[in-house]
Parts: sequence; C-alpha cells; structure tokens
Amino acid sequence: SSPALARDGSPYIGVEAGLAMSDEKFFDVEFDDDEFHSGLNVDYKIGFDVDLIGGYDFGMFRAEAELAYKRLGIEDVTASGPLLGAIGNVDNDDFDDLGHASVLSIMGNALLDFGGDEGVGAYVGGGIGHARVKMLGDSDNGLAWQAIAGVRVPVSAQLDLGLKYRYFRSGKLNFSEDFTDGAGAPFTVAADGRL
Repeated sequence: SSPALARDGSPYIGVEAGLAMSDEKFFDVEFDDDEFHSGLNVDYKIGFDVDLIGGYDFGMFRAEAELAYKRLGIEDVTASGPLLGAIGNVDNDDFDDLGHASVLSIMGNALLDFGGDEGVGAYVGGGIGHARVKMLGDSDNGLAWQAIAGVRVPVSAQLDLGLKYRYFRSGKLNFSEDFTDGAGAPFTVAADGRL
C-alpha cells in the first residue's frame, strides 16, 4: 500500500495492491424445496486485491473512503452427498468450470495511527460499507465489513510505503445457477453464504 501525504492534519490519497486469499467456504443450498446445510463447498485459488483510498489524517485518527476490487479463481466446487443424492444423475464434475469470484466494494474506514510522521508507523482499525459479489454464475450485494492492521514508513516527504493486512467479510449473499446433469437435463441450485 502507498498512501501519499499521510501526514498529521492533511488529506491523503493512495493506491494499494496485494494478494487475496479465502478459506474454503460452505454455502447452504435449496433444491426442490429442500434445504441442505453446507450443501456446496467452494475452494478458492489465490487472487488479487486492488484499492483506491482517500482520507484525512487528524493525527492519531484517520478517516478514509476506499473503493476496492478483489478477484479469486474458483479451484473446486464440491456438493455434499445428500445434495448429490437429491439431484440424482449428477456428480461433482458437473459443478466444474465456475470461473471466479469477484468483489467490488466501497467502504468507510476509521483507523488509529501509532508513531510519528518521520519514522515507522503502525495503524489498526476497521471499516463498513457495501459489496457487490459475483460468483457461481450469479451476483448479489449487501453489507460488508473489514478489520485492518498495517505498518508504514515514509520514503519521501510525500510518499509512504506500507504493508497492510485486511480481513474482509460480506454479509449473507444469495446465488442461483443453472446446471446440466449427466443425462443433459437442466437443474437449478440456489445457494446462500458469505465470502
């Protein structure tokens, strides 16, 4: 991350880029009016995260707005045994080729700053906002929140270089996707969960 002009009593802007990772996530599934808790398990590849930030440094406190885009490839989607049994004539290969998950979010962040303008500084905080998530052939949007921690060091009077960790979580999302079973018959799976 590189917030420029992150100095006490001044506005700043920044550009951030990094890796995005997610644990396996389980989605509850509805099929033919039956509910399957943790019916789909989605395993993600490592992706990327790019952000544009702008804020104001009040001294020990910073307030900022953040526009972010995250993209994670989907490694594998596995359906539970009960779900596969309910659908019939289908196996996990029928859920392949679901592409990627992407998140476009706008967040308001509040951060506590430690350290001065001249040396190494650290910060912690969090944010809340709105996220639009596309995955499993569908998209949904809703509330999102994040926890943030980082360190930064000035490389010039107008530029900081930093390392940032972010834990990002969306609210509950709902997706619906059409599939084809082994005999070529179409079926629809509705899933909900969080990213």
